[in-house]
Formats: sequence, C-alpha cells, structure tokens
Amino acid sequence: MQDLKNLPQDFTAAPNVKLGKAQRPLVEDAMRERVQQVCDQLERLTQSPSGYRVFGKELFALLHGEGIENIEDLRDFINTTGKDGEILEDICADLNTDVTQVRKAVRDLKKQTGHQQQEVEMETDEGIDTNTCGNTIQDYEQRF
Repeated sequence: MQDLKNLPQDFTAAPNVKLGKAQRPLVEDAMRERVQQVCDQLERLTQSPSGYRVFGKELFALLHGEGIENIEDLRDFINTTGKDGEILEDICADLNTDVTQVRKAVRDLKKQTGHQQQEVEMETDEGIDTNTCGNTIQDYEQRF
C-alpha cells in the first residue's frame, strides 16, 4: 500500500506527460484523491477477514447457546421460529392487538393461575384433595 502512496503524483516527474500549468494542479489533486481512495479500500479489505473471524466466533457461540450445533439444527430453528412468528401474527390479528399486549396478558394470566395453583397445592399439602371434593375450588369451599 505504501508503494501506491509513493507513485509519482507530480506529473513533472512522470515521463511523456504534457499538461498545461492550469490543468496540472487539478489533475495532481484528482490523482492524489484517487490513490487515497484505493489505499482506503485496500485497508478495509485487509481488515475484513479478521472482522469476519470475530463475527463468526460470536455467531457460533450464540448458536451453540441455543442448542444449535450444525446446519440442520440451524435450519430447524429458523423454520420453527418463522412458523412461531406466523402463529403469533395470526393470534394478534385475530385479537386485533400486538405482541406486547399479548405478552402482558399472558404474564397476567400466568400470575393469576400460578397464584391459584399455589392455593390448590397448599390445600393438597394439608391432606385435602380438592379433586375429590368436587369439580371446582368453589364446590370445596361451599362444603366446608
């Protein structure tokens, strides 16, 4: 690359070049600019392989963390993720909402059912099986 920068950019040093005094500075500036652009491009090209290696290592670590160890696993993951995305899109369209609202509703539902499940587990732990007392917890509460 240093050789490119050392090219004669002053046309007085170049043989068989005849330029007028007004044209010479314009051509020399244009040549200097083009040589610099070529050097910059070559510099980026030499940096690219190491950048791709780092990117590749990070990508493989991420994929391995997801349980993806080969190309077939990656294809399955992409297909499944795509199908899941389509299903979520359909659900959101049916409910006339977006994914963040669905996520919030599911969290709230899990909290509610988790709380109810804990109550059932506590009652079962006390030696009372709510399933034998009736179909619902309400039936159980009415009997006692």
